[in-house]
Amino acid sequence: MPAVEVFRNSTYCDLLETSLGQIHPYQQHNCFILNAEGESVHICRTLLKVVSPYFASIRNSDIKGELEELIKLRKIDICTLKELTCYMRSGMIRISKDNVQSLLAMSERFQMDWIKDKCCRFLKQHFNHTNCFSIRRLAETHSCKELYNYSYNYILRRFEKLTSSQDFLSLSLDEIEKLIQDEDLCVKSEKSVLQAVMNWIKYSPEKRNIHLD
Repeated sequence: MPAVEVFRNSTYCDLLETSLGQIHPYQQHNCFILNAEGESVHICRTLLKVVSPYFASIRNSDIKGELEELIKLRKIDICTLKELTCYMRSGMIRISKDNVQSLLAMSERFQMDWIKDKCCRFLKQHFNHTNCFSIRRLAETHSCKELYNYSYNYILRRFEKLTSSQDFLSLSLDEIEKLIQDEDLCVKSEKSVLQAVMNWIKYSPEKRNIHLD
């Protein structure tokens, strides 16, 4: 799989032509510049409202302040915002292993379902035993139901091969209980489950030995 994938939203591209036609070349108030992390990003309010129902519900005068606050709180970074501006102008989004998490978080916050769907698709295409737990956690955090179910079922099917991984040993008690009590858990015998639980306890005995009682 390529490390970077470019997705094109043909429906948005058609809408883009109409939206651009509504922007008067002398409407200076329609655009603004954001300065952060030593970089500058030009933002068009009209296009931002087209791609994001979240911003469509906000007054024009409040948009810049909203973005500045999100950057200040580190809930969105300037590189992700740059990728969004490219999408607003072209209808194409570039997704990579380096930016997929931040794009997913941004697309959920700004209610951009198409970008969110493509982030989930990218993660699914790059899914394997080394990242299945982290992707499941991402999917749960950002309400990606299909990706979460895919991740969870993958873990159930390959449980025995995953129980020595750092991600498995770092799971919470609730997560461990949910897995081992699932009727679809694929194991050769109950001994495998017991061994997995003991490995999990031994990983942090000072905190987990209490669960042996």
